[in-house]
Amino acid sequence: FFKKPLREPLLRARSVFISKSMLSLYPQKKLFKLLKEFNEKNIVFTITAGRTGTETLSRVFSTIPGVYSTHEPRPAYHEILYDAQTDPVLSVAFMLYKARAINRVHSQYYLETSHVFCKGFFEPCIALGLCPSFVIVTRDLRKTAISLWEKPLYRTERKLGKAILYTQTISHTLPSIAGQICLIMS
Repeated sequence: FFKKPLREPLLRARSVFISKSMLSLYPQKKLFKLLKEFNEKNIVFTITAGRTGTETLSRVFSTIPGVYSTHEPRPAYHEILYDAQTDPVLSVAFMLYKARAINRVHSQYYLETSHVFCKGFFEPCIALGLCPSFVIVTRDLRKTAISLWEKPLYRTERKLGKAILYTQTISHTLPSIAGQICLIMS
């Protein structure tokens, strides 16, 4: 389930964090440069439960000239979700890795839609000093549940389904959100 090329550098980063301080992965000057480049862009992430229309939202925004819009791109949150939820240090390492990947995109406006961001990566993003904006996407709970049930990939009796639907039992993660679409700009 986890991609070897992504997981190994993150596990190495974890050992660096444990042996030194939380931000020792990057020298201070390099870290400030990474944060500055990230925060100079207009970056938007979604906070949502699964099956709420994030792929459609990404497609709509991709029609706007000058906007780079993507749905669940690599490095993907779900590839490291379980490990990150059980080891918050790993989620910090992943957000640094993700920020670096986003900085490589040659667009001032960047929208990334994924229901996994709020399940263990929101808090490290903010703690690192990354300042994206957020779109909170919600949907009627019954329609979401039916949509999940109809999609075989998400059935919880399957190993992959369990990983994707991993419950919000870890104390440092945000709960799922339900209701109507609203925009929150930071």
